[in-house]
Amino acid sequence: MKWNLTARPGIMLAAALVVAAALWSGCGGEEEPSGGDAQLGELETRHVIEVSGVEFPLEGGDGMPSPDSGMQFALIDVAIINESSRELVVSAASLQLETDDGSTYGFDLEFEGESILPALSTIGPGGEASGSLVFQIPLDARPTALIDTIGGGQDRIELP
Repeated sequence: MKWNLTARPGIMLAAALVVAAALWSGCGGEEEPSGGDAQLGELETRHVIEVSGVEFPLEGGDGMPSPDSGMQFALIDVAIINESSRELVVSAASLQLETDDGSTYGFDLEFEGESILPALSTIGPGGEASGSLVFQIPLDARPTALIDTIGGGQDRIELP
C-alpha cells in the first residue's frame, strides 16, 4: 500500500509532533545506565491506619443529624500515618465500614466538626491525620472491620 502524504498534510504535522515529543521526553537521547535505584519505589506511598475507638450505636446530641429510617450511626476514631517520603492524598471515600453480614457502607457526609476526618486530606511525608468517621448502617447490623482502599489496594482492619 502506498501512502500519499501530500494529500494529508495533517499526518506530517502529527508525525513531527510525535517525534518532537519523544525527543523532548528523553526517548532517543542519552542512554540511561541500567540498574541502580528503581523509580517505582519512589512513586509508592505507604500508610498505616490505626483504629483507636468505636462508638456504636452513636448516641445523638443537639445539632446532630438523625439517621435515616431503619438505620443507626457508628463512629470510628482513626489515625492515618503517612510512612512514605511523598504526600499522601486521602479521601474518606477510600474507607468503608464492613458489617457482620459482609456488607460495606461509605462514610456519612452529613457530619462535620473538628473531630470529624475531612472528606479529603493531604498528609505530608511522615505526617498523620486523625479524626472520626461516621457511617450509617442498618439497625440489625454490627460493625466488624474498616476497609481501606487508599492507593488502590484493599486492606481489612478488624475493629476492637
